[in-house]
Amino acid sequence: MQIQLYLWSGLREQKKNQIKLYSDTFDKALALFNNIDEEAQRYGHEIFQQYGYGNPDADPADGADLAREVSLDYYLNMCLMRYNSIAMWITMLCQYWEQQLRDFLYQEISHDAFITKDDFCNDFGEVKDAFTEFGIHLESFTDWRTIKELRFICNALKHGEGGSLKRLYKLNPLLFCDGYDPSFSTPYSLTTLHEQRLKLDESLFHRYAETLIGFWDWMPERSYLKD
Repeated sequence: MQIQLYLWSGLREQKKNQIKLYSDTFDKALALFNNIDEEAQRYGHEIFQQYGYGNPDADPADGADLAREVSLDYYLNMCLMRYNSIAMWITMLCQYWEQQLRDFLYQEISHDAFITKDDFCNDFGEVKDAFTEFGIHLESFTDWRTIKELRFICNALKHGEGGSLKRLYKLNPLLFCDGYDPSFSTPYSLTTLHEQRLKLDESLFHRYAETLIGFWDWMPERSYLKD
């Protein structure tokens, strides 16, 4: 029997719905940061109210300065946490999709051939090669450039300054905040998580999610292992 990959309609919808659920859950999680302005103001107000408690000589002006300082610090830290949360969800989205591919290959091939999980498609290059053996060239997907961008972001967020960050800049420099220069590394530009180096937001996440859903629509229903 010829080995085949069979993406029947129910399985196709399952793969797409998994990404849709992931996307919907992202929206719920990010809602945690909807009111950081108000939270920062409230925190500053609490600090001001507590300042000088029990000390009649405390200067209210000093209390107001401290309140503004801690309020701004809280706001900036929460903005960074929001940025890191989006970064985490984007990174996991990429990994989620890659594992979808690997699992699909394993489940389909194992119907007709004996394979072991330990040494099966252990990196993305091997996953691409496996699909090629079935006549499916992943890079021919109509929006492969977006997936390529997503994978560069994933690696750049993981490693910081490095090859993936430079390749990402070459592919889409508009994703970078002002001040990044790929030809000159400084301590300020070595990190992608301790500071907001990339323009990550909800719309970018959803663009990637929709692209991955579109990928499963693009995949052929049946493909056969080449002789």
